[in-house]
Amino acid sequence: MICGTMQGGDWSEGLVLFRRMRSEGFGIDSAILATVIPACGRLGAPGLGMALHGLVVKFGVIGDLCVANALIDMYCKCGDTQIADRLFRTMEFKDVISWSSLIAGYLQNNEFAKSLGLFVEKMESGLTPNSVVIASIMPSVSELKLFKLGKEIHGYAVRRGHERDRFVASAVIGFYCKNGLMREAESIFRTVSDGDIAIGNSMITGYALQGDLDSATTTLRRIQEMGFRPDSVTIVSVLPLCNRFTMIDQGKELHAYATRAEFGSVVSVNNSLMDMYCKCGFVEFAKKIFDTMTERNTVTYNIVITALGMHGRGEEGIEFFDHMKEQSIEPDKVTFIALLSACSHARLLEKGLSFYNFMIKEYGICPDKEHYSCIVDLYSRAGRVDDAWDFIEKMLIEPDVDVLGSLLGACRVHKRVDIAELVGKQIYERGHEDPGYYILLSNIYADAGRWADVMRVRETILEKGLKKKKAGNSWV
Repeated sequence: MICGTMQGGDWSEGLVLFRRMRSEGFGIDSAILATVIPACGRLGAPGLGMALHGLVVKFGVIGDLCVANALIDMYCKCGDTQIADRLFRTMEFKDVISWSSLIAGYLQNNEFAKSLGLFVEKMESGLTPNSVVIASIMPSVSELKLFKLGKEIHGYAVRRGHERDRFVASAVIGFYCKNGLMREAESIFRTVSDGDIAIGNSMITGYALQGDLDSATTTLRRIQEMGFRPDSVTIVSVLPLCNRFTMIDQGKELHAYATRAEFGSVVSVNNSLMDMYCKCGFVEFAKKIFDTMTERNTVTYNIVITALGMHGRGEEGIEFFDHMKEQSIEPDKVTFIALLSACSHARLLEKGLSFYNFMIKEYGICPDKEHYSCIVDLYSRAGRVDDAWDFIEKMLIEPDVDVLGSLLGACRVHKRVDIAELVGKQIYERGHEDPGYYILLSNIYADAGRWADVMRVRETILEKGLKKKKAGNSWV
């Protein structure tokens, strides 16, 4: 019964049945544990996963290959690749699933170098990678921009007869698409496109990366004509194009299809729909989807908080963060960027500063340049230019020109030539070649009637040979 529930994707119910089984005194074995452990990874429940790991040790089944592989996969899905790697190293026997699970786990957690390192280790140990391992490593090769190595792995796959394997084909298509080599990707797609919807999804995702809506929709129609039913991955792949071109009608058509295809319970689909509506300006549509969702994750809340902040509804965005905490959903770096930005737009300085400190002290999240930029913007919008400059001087990383530029703009608004000179000096020392900041500094001097300094800055622009960048084309 537990097995059937898990296979049906009802992970929570499967764990409830497992607890009932334990409470009623039934014995457990390696097969049961190997079945329930993956549920913890799917639900993002590392605490429960560690408890099951304890049972594995208690009942002496840690040497069971299926159980060990399930634990590796669970820890990777919960973001703890360190424990997964430690467990992998202690295994006396490993199979292809052991290797591919950890390689894929590193990839899922954006640890691309470690993923590639493990692949190389497997090759050096004399073990021949099969199609699963090859498919697992290609995304890491792509992210690390190791184009030559990627082509070599593709050649290896062809020599080994894996080129028509659907997982390998999908991964190789993805590799070429991310490198902008659409002809190579299309060539592979033409030879294997009769194989699987996943291959079509890879091609559609590739077109989406290149912003090619026409080719993406043509491929979507083609795979439908071949008898394949677009799945949730297809929808998630195409929807970002509706964001980019603000093609709300096409987005609504995809929404209608997702509803008919009963993808309403798929978190990734709902998140993509919400993101599309928010970026097209229909925040209330996104909120309606949010209200109907039975399962939400960090990305769900990030989308809503970001959108509300951008539309000047920062306090409402903060309410969603409070709800997020009530649901025990962990915020991440993006969550706090969204919150800080929302506070900045709503001029909620003290609230923003409290979120910044909360992020560091309660969640141990190390701020990056986006967080720093938000704090500088918070101070600047509040007119506290001195505090903004003090904050920049105390930053743990060197401020980039975006952070400095934010303060420079505030210096003009609040007529702070003294701070503007300090900021301008840092921009100059970084050798930034966009004349916009120099022109802004020149205008600050002009506002103060310091014409000699205006001429000095203008001469600097000429000496550096700085030219204003041409504006891009707008779809608006």
